[in-house]
Amino acid sequence: MKHSLLSCLVLAFSQPALAQSQDADPVVLSGATVINGDYWIERASIVVRDSRIQCVGEPEACEYPEDADIIDLDGRFITPGLVDAHVHFAQTGWLDGRPDGLLAPDVHPYAETVGELRRNPDRWHAAYLCSGITAVYDVGGQAWTVTGEHATDTDRPDRVHVRAAGPLITHASARNRFFLGEGAADQPLFLPM
Repeated sequence: MKHSLLSCLVLAFSQPALAQSQDADPVVLSGATVINGDYWIERASIVVRDSRIQCVGEPEACEYPEDADIIDLDGRFITPGLVDAHVHFAQTGWLDGRPDGLLAPDVHPYAETVGELRRNPDRWHAAYLCSGITAVYDVGGQAWTVTGEHATDTDRPDRVHVRAAGPLITHASARNRFFLGEGAADQPLFLPM
């Protein structure tokens, strides 16, 4: 249970006021209902020291360090972080973010859309964390979605954990110039099946 709760605590500690450095005072999260999927603990205590969960349980089961900052979370819930196992950092989730989804390049130029996504992938991290998602699997995209800093530097509270498959494998379409090698200059070819 401690490891699954660590994921959910990323949300709490992603706030600057709660972020904990290695030499910070210990923190006690007190009063929340902890739900792990099998059972719940009402008015639970969670003791965190040196960014590690030391205890999760009834208040009498957890020893509070004398120098702990106690944060009252009465009326709130703590759950394990969620995993989104099908994301594409190089797509918006709407028709403008798919090279084969919208044949309106004058309105939504695909190369510009992908360029903006590449310049600001942290928007995805913020959206995922705000939704309770703490880990994602990018199932295919451009090289930057696998090797970029946003995918490799994820051991920090403002980013989800990322794993990526590599290039997108898809059915090539004669109507889609991006699948046939005429796409954005920095975009490798999709791997046709």
